[in-house]
Amino acid sequence: FFGELRTKAIKVSIKGNELTVTNYLGLGTTTVYDIGQFDGLETSILPSEYSSYEYLYLMEKGKKTVKISQFYHSNYKNLKVRLMKQTQNLGHKDYNLIQEIKEIFI
Repeated sequence: FFGELRTKAIKVSIKGNELTVTNYLGLGTTTVYDIGQFDGLETSILPSEYSSYEYLYLMEKGKKTVKISQFYHSNYKNLKVRLMKQTQNLGHKDYNLIQEIKEIFI
């Protein structure tokens, strides 16, 4: 539960080349990134009981630094379009439950 709030239920805003991310539903720690620091973005489809949701991962040195979820963000499509203009599209990766569980504790 806390891993989900920390890494996926985040507040995201973009101003120019700055991406601001606040975890825990926008109530936690705020981190500001320069969008140029990311290697690019990957997408993945995560299944749920009733539907499937796309996730966008901003990658840095081969690791998922920021996770933006279609489930949590009503403006997901706008965020995706904006980020795709400012960083390289690294493609689509298949969903891996074991990897997602590991990342909750990292």
